[in-house]
Amino acid sequence: MDKTAIVLVSLLIVSFVLISGCTATSTPGTATPTPGPQIYGSLLGSEKVVGIHSIGGKYDASLVDVRRSTDQGDYVYQMIQYIKDGNKSFMSFDNYSNGAFPFIMENTPQDSVFLCWWDYGSSIIGYTGRDAVVSHPSPQIADTVGIYQQLTSDADRQKYIAEKCTESNDRIVDVAKALTTTDPGQTAAIMRKYGASYLFVDLQDIAKSSAMYTAQGEPPVDYNDLAGTVLARACTGSDIDGFTRVYGGNSYDPNYKVYIYKLNS
Repeated sequence: MDKTAIVLVSLLIVSFVLISGCTATSTPGTATPTPGPQIYGSLLGSEKVVGIHSIGGKYDASLVDVRRSTDQGDYVYQMIQYIKDGNKSFMSFDNYSNGAFPFIMENTPQDSVFLCWWDYGSSIIGYTGRDAVVSHPSPQIADTVGIYQQLTSDADRQKYIAEKCTESNDRIVDVAKALTTTDPGQTAAIMRKYGASYLFVDLQDIAKSSAMYTAQGEPPVDYNDLAGTVLARACTGSDIDGFTRVYGGNSYDPNYKVYIYKLNS
């Protein structure tokens, strides 16, 4: 078994995308509640905003601290919100990959476009001001998203799709193909189609590969069978024909290592 396969077999990653949803109303004859911090999305009933931190930048982004209460206790996670082309976005922030964001801001042109799986797109756009080929799931792959799977009512599921699943499915399929192909030339062609110069992967993507195959209408493959794909090679920092690795930094958790490759001219 080669190094790539060994690394892939060792990865046991659980990826969650946490979304939300509640509104407040006032009763006639009572004092109107003081408005809370403005957020660009809704929260689950067990969630509460406990902090907002301005990032600013090209899209006037903010990080939103959200406390979620569960039977196992409370925990806090972050969402990122920004306004791009007049559209408000409120998506989960990729804390584990954020060590790469300062590198992106300092070492890539401001008009750079990144090809990555949709989970990281909003974080890249909001935090760094760069663009991404995809930044949201499409309606067709909603059932591959962790939070969607946890929703129990049709109304909540329809709301999630309407608010969050706004990406073109053609783009989702193209990105899935670019990552799961064994031909780097196909990856390069898809990147050029969308004007992307950088490939961004995280070790979490290995666990998410099943969603990438589902997007293409194909059954998931065993981790061992990913070894020859562009995704697997990138996630292990291996050489890829037509690309130059420009970043491979560790986060505080070694299971969440980011690699960035630049497409050669």
